[in-house]
Formats: sequence, structure tokens, C-alpha cells
Amino acid sequence: MYGYVGRLLEIDLSSRATREINLDPELARAYIGGSGLAARLYLDRLGAPPHPGPLDPAAPLIVMTGPVAGHLLPGTSRFAICGRSPQSGFWGEASCGGFFAPALKAAGYDGLIIVGAAAAPVYLLVENGTAELRDAAELWGSDTYATHDALTARHGAAARTLSIGQAGENLVRYAAIVHDKGHVAGRTGMGAVMGSKRLKAIVALGRGKPPVAAPPALKPLREAVLAKQGENLTSQTIQAYGTDGAMYVGSLMGDVPFRNWSMGEWDDAAIQALDGATMAETILTGSGTCHSCSVACKREVAVSDGPHPVAQGPGPEYETVAAFGSLALVSDLKAIAAANERCNRYGLDTISCGATIAFAIEAVERGLLDEFASSGAISSLSALTWGNSAAILEMVDAIATRRGLGDLLAEGSAAAAARLGPAAAEFDVTVKGLELAMHSPRAYHGLAIGYATAPRGACHNAANVYLMMGGVLYPELGIEEGLPEQSSEGKAFLSAVGQDVACVQNAASFCMLNSLNLSVTELVEALAAITGFPYTLEEISQIGQRLWQLKHGINLLLGATAADDRLPPRLLQPLADGPTAGSVPDMALMLREFYALRDLDATGRPARGRLERVGLGALADALQV
Repeated sequence: MYGYVGRLLEIDLSSRATREINLDPELARAYIGGSGLAARLYLDRLGAPPHPGPLDPAAPLIVMTGPVAGHLLPGTSRFAICGRSPQSGFWGEASCGGFFAPALKAAGYDGLIIVGAAAAPVYLLVENGTAELRDAAELWGSDTYATHDALTARHGAAARTLSIGQAGENLVRYAAIVHDKGHVAGRTGMGAVMGSKRLKAIVALGRGKPPVAAPPALKPLREAVLAKQGENLTSQTIQAYGTDGAMYVGSLMGDVPFRNWSMGEWDDAAIQALDGATMAETILTGSGTCHSCSVACKREVAVSDGPHPVAQGPGPEYETVAAFGSLALVSDLKAIAAANERCNRYGLDTISCGATIAFAIEAVERGLLDEFASSGAISSLSALTWGNSAAILEMVDAIATRRGLGDLLAEGSAAAAARLGPAAAEFDVTVKGLELAMHSPRAYHGLAIGYATAPRGACHNAANVYLMMGGVLYPELGIEEGLPEQSSEGKAFLSAVGQDVACVQNAASFCMLNSLNLSVTELVEALAAITGFPYTLEEISQIGQRLWQLKHGINLLLGATAADDRLPPRLLQPLADGPTAGSVPDMALMLREFYALRDLDATGRPARGRLERVGLGALADALQV
């Protein structure tokens, strides 16, 4: 096979047995890799109900690369970690960049399928076509930075690691898996799944590299992407200031959330204090990158003064700055850098953690958490107020260790709201149990239908946030011009096409930031050049539809209904001020049009004919449609 190693490794932690699985070329062609192939493998193992819970030993955890990972095209660094989400109970996937994907392929495998649970903590060593489980008792209880340092000291600087911190060990429902130190597979709680299996870490190293079918075809593609990157203002901004370079401009568009999504504007100086340009002028020490990426969006920071020192290391992305900054009305970038470092070390998704704390601040304000006043989670529950960064940092510690109120918040906003009652449901900002990413559907109505129908929950990358903003167009697929942002007309089609393309990009291992400079035609050409499969635009479009229907169908098998395809009540309330004042997405219109485009009935179930046309007859049988 070209682009692939051609082998998967299955590990049963309960029996400590491993077995190699040859990757079927036709399966690879139809599902590509990443979360696409992982979803197919998950469906094959799902079986009849009752299905194992997310933290049940029988539930598989799948680590999967894609065919472009490790090759010399910009943004070919990513891999997916998938399973049943502890946050939602539905399909869960987390995407991550860095260097692990090429390292796993160099070690001899395209992906890992992990089942069972170890009797005692272990880590998995994958090296040059061999795999071994090793004792991790001395690593259990360590944070991810210490774990990475210990494992690279043992296996060499070339070793690439995935690890969980105390949050994953304590089964925090939004625990993340951290690659090396600065790359995080954050969303949907895959770190808790890893913790439930008592798998502390995975180490990959080796010297292999899959061959490319048509190497000469890659050079002009690479040059074309780099040329467009050099002319793209968004790409240049990200390169100069990281993803947080969008903070101030985003606030002018109404994209940035304030005060748990309840305000449309905030103090201008406070927003500028959080912007990537301010980071560059104050705490920035350098930049970092992922494999074969010229954008280099990663920030390196250090804080030596003030109450919250931060050792030189990975800095916060836009999502983190918004989740711990504007969402909680904190304008102290140094404190946010400290929150980012703590979340990275504990292994916490910064979006869900920051959003859950903002939810808790509002719950304190409304008197819904009085019973936790003496819980010992933080020094004073009354101090958990808007803008109080010290109390917020204390709460991060309490969540990771499940101490006092932190034990409730470790379950996530949706579970906490269910516990606190109907009053809390008014300000629980989640979709399918997943806290919203930090981009406003009031500003971009296409995000609203994208959030509501994304299989993993409120994901801004599910339909490509840049497509919704007009920064990307897909003329080959009928999207030749942007649409008015604060309008719901035409957004169902925009979202459906965007989701299909994003499914393929994720499966292939392309970074979403590179979608700015990679056309769909070039995506097809890249996949064909690397794999040797004679892909066409029509086939890639069908694969995108297949992958979305597959993930949606898995959710249905796990109990989802049309009622889960919704926006939370708060986001359907118009704001009185700011750039999105009065703007409310027309969800009835967009859902009606989206369901028609996907051939879904009123309950969210697909038509059998549609599934068969995209090659999902087995899913149709499982759904009994």
C-alpha cells in the first residue's frame, strides 16, 4: 500500500495480548483513515445492544493516523483518538497535531485499537514493528509533563508520547490526552477513557516511512499551498500571532463570547489585553510547529512575575484564551497562561474546563451552589465570581482532583445542570453534552446548524469555521461565494458540504488551518498522489457523505434522537448589545433544510436508500431502516 503502513495493532489490556491486523486496501480507500476509519472500526465492534458504556473495559479506544500524515505537504501532522464519549455517551473524537502520527507510522502501524483494562497502570511501547506493555506504577499520579520527561529519558529524545494526567486518572469527563507537552487531543473526554483502562501513556518510535505512489506530484501541490499561504492574510496573522491573533478582530464581528454567552460586548481595553498581539508584546518567548507545517501557530510563553508564574513552555490558543478569559470576564493574560499550563499538565480540555467554570460562576451568582460553600474545593465559594482569576485557577485544581465542588464540575456543564435543576438548564451552553467552542452562532448562523448536527457535539471544525466566516469557498462543490453571516438562508447546504469536506480532511490527517490554502481539488490530488487510489472529486464527495452518515448513525445506535440536534436555550435568546444584537439563528428553517439534504426523517433517522448509495448497507441493517 502507498501512504499507509498497511497494519493496525489491537491491544487487549485485560489479557495483555496483542495482534496485528492487515489493513484492507478497499477499507482504506472507502474510509481513508483518521476518525473516518476509526468510526468504521468502531461500528464493526459495536455489536448488539446493550452497548458498553464509555468507561467500560469493553469499549474500544482507537488511535488512528491518515494516509497523508508524515509526508511533506503543509499541515500533514494530525491523528484522531476516538471512542464513545464520557461527556455525551455518543460518538467521541479528538484531533491532535504535532509529531505522533508520523512517529506511529514510523513505528510500524497506521493505528491502534485498545480494549480491556489493565489490572494495574501500564504504558504501551510501540517500536519498529513491536509492541510491549510496561509497568507504569511509578508514573501514575504524575502530570503529563513529568510523564513525558520520564518516558523520553527512558526511551530517548526521538520518542513521541501520548499521556494522561491526574484528570484522566480521576475520570474527569472531559479529560484530554496530551502529546509530548504542547499538543492536546482535548475534546469529548478520551483522556477519561484512557484512564479507565489504566493506560498511562503510549510511546511511539521507529525508522519506517510508508512509500508515496507519485512523489513528483507532491512538489507542485506543496508549492501551490505555500504560495497561497504567503498571500493569505488569515494565515499570516496566525503565523505572526497564533490563533489568538483573531481575538480582537473577532470581537468586532461578534464572534467572541462574553460572560457565559450572555453579553454582546465588553470593555475594549480588556479584549485587547487578551489578543495575540498583546501576547507577543508581553509573555511570548517563541513559536512552535507541527510536522511539515510552515504556519507555526504554536506559541511558547513564560511568566516570571506576579502571583501566577508559568515556566517557559506551550502557551494558550485562542480557544483557551476565550474560555478562561472573555467567557469569565478575565482580562489577565498571565493568569490565562497559568490556567493553560495547569490544564495541559492535568490533561484537561481547556474549552470544556473554562466553559464549565463560567457555568459555575453563574450558578454561584444565582445561589444554586450554596450547598458547596464549605466543600473545600476552593478557599471561598463566594470568591468564584466574574474576573476572579485566582478562584478560577483554584477551581481548575479542584476539578482535576475531584475535590468538593470540583467533583460535580468534573462531570461537565450538562451533567452539573441536570443535577442543579431547571434553572441551571437556562445557562448550560452545550450540544450533546459538549461545551460550545468559542465562536458565536449568533455571528455566523452557519455555525448554529453545524454545532447542532455535528456528531461529536458543539464543534466549530465540524463544518469548518472558516467556511462559515467566508474565508474558504468550495466552488467545485457549489459554494462559489460567501453568504451574509447573520442570516440563516442557505446555511444548511453550506454546513452539509462543509461537514463532508471536514470529514475527509480529518480522515486524511490534514490540519484545518491548512484548509485556508488547500482547495478541494488539491485535496483530491494529494490523496491520489500519496495513496495511488484514483480518487475523483465525485468519490471524495461521496466519502464525506459516508463518513458523516456513519458517525450520525453510530449516535443513533447509541441512543441519540433528533432532540439532540439542537442549540442550547441561551443561544436562541437575542443579545441587546454588540455586533450581534438581535441576531438569532432560525434553527427550524436550517434543521428542516439540513434533514432534507441528508435524507433524514423527523426523528433524525436516515433513509435506507441514502445509506446504501454511500456504501453503508450494514449500518442500515443495524439501524433497521
